[in-house]
Amino acid sequence: MRRILVCMTGGTFSTQTENNVMDVSADANDTFKQKAGRKYFNSVDFIYIYPVMMLSENMTPKVWGAITSQINQMIEKDQNFDGIIVTHGSDTAPYTTAFLGHYYHDLPIPVVVTASNAPIDEPNANGWNNFFASVDFILNARRAGTYFIYQSGRNRGDIFVFASDEIREADVYSDEFSSSTPYVFGKMESGQLIARENKRRVVSAASWAFEPFHYQHKVLGIKPYPGLDYSVFNLKDSDIKAVVHQSYHSNTHNCSEQKEAEPYSILAFVKQCEAIGIQVFLSDFPKERLILPIYPTTIQLIRLGAIPVYLPFESAYTKAVLAYNQKSVPQGTLMMR
Repeated sequence: MRRILVCMTGGTFSTQTENNVMDVSADANDTFKQKAGRKYFNSVDFIYIYPVMMLSENMTPKVWGAITSQINQMIEKDQNFDGIIVTHGSDTAPYTTAFLGHYYHDLPIPVVVTASNAPIDEPNANGWNNFFASVDFILNARRAGTYFIYQSGRNRGDIFVFASDEIREADVYSDEFSSSTPYVFGKMESGQLIARENKRRVVSAASWAFEPFHYQHKVLGIKPYPGLDYSVFNLKDSDIKAVVHQSYHSNTHNCSEQKEAEPYSILAFVKQCEAIGIQVFLSDFPKERLILPIYPTTIQLIRLGAIPVYLPFESAYTKAVLAYNQKSVPQGTLMMR
């Protein structure tokens, strides 16, 4: 019998609706376990853990420590799992997926994060389709790595598989997730993975034991907009160890050198960070950008010491959170891995 570790963290997957309000409920988890057990009776043995029970909008990096701690306890003493499924709320699932992808980089079995658009006992919910596809992925694709699996809401469309370092937050208007690449990693059809590429990721140093994650050193994430005032960031007496700054789509930032624009220019901010030992990383920076004509503002930032990271914001931010809260790999090496 195949064995899958199911890590339930709450989110809409674990909610019930009462008086038009959805909230987490242990009863929803019981219903889920019963139906999953019936469908895979005598074929899959699900082992359940419940490190947290929360709506995912309340997620913090500290909670990732609780999630990984319980998973680690299970896999260190039992290495006969075929894969791990993490049920999660959709709001912050891309961040948790990205973090787990970095943290479990050397795990030889797949980790699949999935979610539901509605409580699973409601007829419009896609949660069961997503969970069944996650099980099929583990049983049939047999690919190491961390992924997010979710069915498109467009007419109950394709069930997409997103790579952990490519998944972007869902759009607030369409409820659709997207990838940082032109095409998603793959999709599930009739229980099989149809992948963007056939090459499998090789786990260079397979491991079942991982350094405990404790969120002590903070990372500041910043997204740009016209009027962003950097003078509000007082980092000198903070515990901020790194900044991950998203860019505009041309990999540009406000680098105005006019006196009246100084609070809105990133230049003084980067210099301030450099002076107090805080590294600034620039996310959403395609590798090909450095071989194409680029704007002078980008050159200015790189010369000041800001480091481009070839990952979307979600992945770059979570990678920095891990890099600055571990001791196994030099921070710079991990960030550029």
